[in-house]
Amino acid sequence: MTFTTGLSGLSAAQNMLSVTSNNLANAQTAGFKQSRSEFQDVYSTTVAGVAKTTPGAGGKVGNVAQQFTQGNLNFTENSLDLAVSGEGFFVLGLNVNSPNARSFTRDGQFHVDDNGYVVNNTGNVLMAYKPNDTTNAAAGFSTGLMNPLRITTGQSQPKATSSATTALNLNSSLVANGVAGSTAPVWNAASPTTTADYQTSVTVYDSQGGSHTLSSYYKKQAAPGNTWNVYYAFDGATPANNMGQLTFNSSGALTTVTSTNANVTATTTGLTITAAGIPAFTGGATLGSATNANSLAIDFAGSTQYGTASSLNTLSQDGYASGNLIGVSTDEHGVVSAKYSNGASTILGEVALARFQNNQGLTKLGDSRWAENTSSGSAVYGEAGVGDFGVIHAGALEASNVDMATQLVQLIVAQQMYQANTQSIQTQNQIMQSVLNVR
Repeated sequence: MTFTTGLSGLSAAQNMLSVTSNNLANAQTAGFKQSRSEFQDVYSTTVAGVAKTTPGAGGKVGNVAQQFTQGNLNFTENSLDLAVSGEGFFVLGLNVNSPNARSFTRDGQFHVDDNGYVVNNTGNVLMAYKPNDTTNAAAGFSTGLMNPLRITTGQSQPKATSSATTALNLNSSLVANGVAGSTAPVWNAASPTTTADYQTSVTVYDSQGGSHTLSSYYKKQAAPGNTWNVYYAFDGATPANNMGQLTFNSSGALTTVTSTNANVTATTTGLTITAAGIPAFTGGATLGSATNANSLAIDFAGSTQYGTASSLNTLSQDGYASGNLIGVSTDEHGVVSAKYSNGASTILGEVALARFQNNQGLTKLGDSRWAENTSSGSAVYGEAGVGDFGVIHAGALEASNVDMATQLVQLIVAQQMYQANTQSIQTQNQIMQSVLNVR
């Protein structure tokens, strides 16, 4: 009996040595979770149960349990390195053709394959939720639909300018042409740059990404008072077109915007150039949006007429040319966006996370991956930073949770355990030899 008892102890010690050695071997494996040997005692039982005087039949390995404690975060310079801080696993599809054959990992070492898909080192694809609007993360994601995350390397589409904002101060101390003592030149639409009191320009973009210069010219009027005519021209064309009038009150605040052109409509604080007032661009390109085709709205809100030099405070527009991919970013909620050289960004998806009722019940697949089973419970999918799910850190990797000092002590304990059981077997052998030598 002592032989088998000692052998069971040797087997348990060998398991502990193997588990500890495996932990040490993966001390630098990203996302690795250390294991521990859990032992159980063994008794020879009868129909009546275990007798009070039964010494026991040794020990056995009851389980090799992985410990899913959080590993430290190591920050890297790779924007596709991801780490989960808190609960949750990254969801992996087997490949592009079998995305529903899923496994789960805490190892966030990802890169882009030759087809643009985000994959791990074994070629499994990272799964993400589809965006409801590729330009607005606030529109949410289709959390019931997961697809392999793909980064497209082509150029971003241009966006035609549909609106511009111009907030400026026009010098109230200027003397309008036509007033006695005025030396201001008379407005000449064929020579706008030399006859305007003030002028601005902004680059706008057509639907094909072509750039155009929109010049605006301002001329103070003698009557009615505090009124300025506004003229415009695309790409330096002459003569300049009449756009409308800006009227200010005695305090210098903008009060009225009036259209003086049949091709321009007025709003409370702005003027909109309609299709008839926009020149034909090469290739049939247009300005405007889908809901207001080939038009350009200019908002003068915040403009003033003070007794200081005319100046431009704000000048912006909402269009852009096509752009090249310059990088990829991921926020703490796992929203992945492609960044382009034109300043635009496209939302590619939201990294999906999964959690389980019993992490230790997961099936170990190797390569820092696990699979669900009846012991772990079914995967519960969700979004980073929502509910019980942790947040995602981009440019970081979760380190192994192996504490090397603790594991080295465990090696010593396992070695002593092995030696003690060996000594037990040797002692039993000596006793048997003594019995066999009895004459």
